[in-house]
Amino acid sequence: VFDGQLCIAQRFLYGARPYAEVIEFAKSLAAEALRIGAARGHAFGITIRGEAELLAGDLAAAEEHLTQGARLHRAIGGATGEAFSLQRLSEVAMHRGRLDEAHAFLDEALDVARQTDVGFHLLDRIYGTYMQLANTPAAALQALDEARAAVHGPLETCPGCRITFTVPAAIAAARAGRLDLAEDYASQTSYLANVVMRLPAWHAAHDEVRGHIGLAGN
Repeated sequence: VFDGQLCIAQRFLYGARPYAEVIEFAKSLAAEALRIGAARGHAFGITIRGEAELLAGDLAAAEEHLTQGARLHRAIGGATGEAFSLQRLSEVAMHRGRLDEAHAFLDEALDVARQTDVGFHLLDRIYGTYMQLANTPAAALQALDEARAAVHGPLETCPGCRITFTVPAAIAAARAGRLDLAEDYASQTSYLANVVMRLPAWHAAHDEVRGHIGLAGN
């Protein structure tokens, strides 16, 4: 398994498959990888289990397994998996209202991501989370401006991962009253949701974006 958390496995998490089923798959994968001595597969299984637990709302279990995933990836020099686990840990902290901790995890994730050869899979989701962490519309717009300045071109972005940026970017722009910018990112989100990803969760995310733009226009 090579950096399996990215793109491909994300389809497994956002495709309307029951999270309990995903968690059981991840547990069996991690156990089998441990049995045969496949350290990368073990780290992957533990991490995707933590992701599914996060999306299912089990924050305590998610924190446990994402922390373990970060540690296991670090032990084998898997910077991509480590950065990914840290970004997800930032989301856990955010949902618990621990914003300082969430920023610390995200800063560390960004630092580790810049050390990898596949950072283009990571930068979109990391900067997308920075926008979600902003506690005011002005702060969200500032985070968006910083992200736009930081992520450029095919070496720093990935079509499959880009939607993790465009959704929070559209919402941040709408909250700040920048409807022109919000519509631009909404258009990108529509294409990514309906043509590239074609997964139920991202269709719902596009609906959420349209809802924010509708509220901002009233």
